[in-house]
Amino acid sequence: SYAELRRCESRAGLAELGVHDVDFWGYPDSYELTQSDIDLVAQRVGEELERHRPDVVYCPWEGEGNTDHRALYV
Repeated sequence: SYAELRRCESRAGLAELGVHDVDFWGYPDSYELTQSDIDLVAQRVGEELERHRPDVVYCPWEGEGNTDHRALYV
């Protein structure tokens, strides 16, 4: 599937950066987010940040070409 191809491409690119621990959350592409969805994602992000305690976090940017990334920026 197209989604699996993108996951493979992401894994390959991250491996080039030395990142091998990757978790894809499986949300559908071009999905219209509800406030409930946003609340659940925010909760999950908070849990992951608490669990991993990263030094750096990269987030979507409003100028990205991907509509899903732009939607997450808001």
